[in-house]
Amino acid sequence: MTKENKKNKEEESKVKLDPDMVAAIRKQIMKEMRSEKEIVRQQVIEDREIAKKAQDEYVALMKESSDPWVDIQGWVTTEQGIRVELDWNDAFVAHLKSEGIKGADDDQVVQHWVTLLLRDMSDKLAEENPEQSEYS
Repeated sequence: MTKENKKNKEEESKVKLDPDMVAAIRKQIMKEMRSEKEIVRQQVIEDREIAKKAQDEYVALMKESSDPWVDIQGWVTTEQGIRVELDWNDAFVAHLKSEGIKGADDDQVVQHWVTLLLRDMSDKLAEENPEQSEYS
């Protein structure tokens, strides 16, 4: 057998692989090679994405609700104090207004409510623990 015949025979015997199958096999091999830590990290990311989607759907539903709803989105401590970020629906503002809380706009109505809420909590804590209050 000549060298050229041998080369032709080798090329004929090569199997042509489907590129999609090669990609799928490569992906499976890489998945199996990842460390346990990487798998856990990826699962945490996926779980957060699922939770975020569920939270977003819940917030959208509650914003359209006729029931008063408010949620603390987060807070940050700054040099000026604590900055709280709230989310609420129109029914919540209407409820506050019906309870006599006033403001120039919805934001001010909610800010007034937060101020009253914190003042009430502070007063109750001072009443429950007068010896521990820094204001007594």
